[in-house]
Amino acid sequence: MASAYPPGATDGPIVELPALDALSVESAPRWRAYLASQSLNWLPGKTRRPAAKGAPFGWSHNPADYPVLTREDRRRLAFGEADTKHRTKSEIDDAFRDLPSLVTLEQEIDPRTGEIGFRIMPAEATPDRDQTP
Repeated sequence: MASAYPPGATDGPIVELPALDALSVESAPRWRAYLASQSLNWLPGKTRRPAAKGAPFGWSHNPADYPVLTREDRRRLAFGEADTKHRTKSEIDDAFRDLPSLVTLEQEIDPRTGEIGFRIMPAEATPDRDQTP
């Protein structure tokens, strides 16, 4: 699948352009969830680490390095800050399920609040995990 940096960027999360095209036709919340997840995962020094001295950067394989997204975090990311509609848990969760090149880990505890949420990691960082939530 073709991928590219966002226009004008020299570093940052890589976006799969065909996947983005398909998601925008499928669902605007899924499109926003995909972009948000890719951006939130790009944390140099935490989730992006050198594989070995002098080697290119790779993904951290430690799920704890990736942010936990509570239901409210996911609602804001998928539907926007100005969204005032009452959203069901299923409607919110569906925006983040089966995103291209990402794996959703459910039932993770948010260390900030103690709430249960999702971790969304790059599939490349989870070679030994099942990729279906």
